[in-house]
Amino acid sequence: METRSEKLKSKWKAEQFDQKNDKCFVWDGIVDYEQWFENTTKLMFFFKEAYSKNGETEWNIATEGVAGHGGIFNVGNQANQATQYRIAEWAYAVESAMNGKKELKHQDATANNRENSRKAMLKSAWVNIRKIDGVARSNDKVLASIAQRDKHLLSEQIDLINPNIILCGGTFGIVEGTLFQNAERIKETEFCYEWNGRLIIKFRHPGRAAITTFLTIFEDLNRIPNKDKYKK
Repeated sequence: METRSEKLKSKWKAEQFDQKNDKCFVWDGIVDYEQWFENTTKLMFFFKEAYSKNGETEWNIATEGVAGHGGIFNVGNQANQATQYRIAEWAYAVESAMNGKKELKHQDATANNRENSRKAMLKSAWVNIRKIDGVARSNDKVLASIAQRDKHLLSEQIDLINPNIILCGGTFGIVEGTLFQNAERIKETEFCYEWNGRLIIKFRHPGRAAITTFLTIFEDLNRIPNKDKYKK
């Protein structure tokens, strides 16, 4: 799968990356392949775009960023760092709910330098709509046009990763008509949808989320009847 991922990256770069005009190509995908295949939850985060500040020409946000820093990488900015914390906490909330926990406390996700959250994050995948280094504030209309343009590539990447659960961090509305057509909300839930046998969590951007939102996700997942069908 790593070889196939590298081939897809090369294909993406050849089609969309302009050496003269684009600053940086940021690849993504499975964080840790060994843990991914051992895990039954298989959670993929689906975000807007990467934003680099250090003059890189190419890097991998999943393996170099997340895995390379123990599940939560330090971006050197307080607001953006909170985003990394939220994502890892959400990973732990999903893992906990899907593995039968009925109660979760704030300290479970944040204690010991977010040890539980880090471990959960290392079992996940991270995918951005836009692979070319972005800007500090995303424009949803621009991202929607990019998603439409790159639909074939995004679909290929999702099929390659083959997640059971996709958590959309402010991206569901951007790609609903492009990638997630016919997704249907699951009864009794607020954020959960079924799409082609997969579970989609339609959630907010982590940069605008409170520390308590991992409990919101946890509680909503526990409203799903027969949620084990979204595990492998």
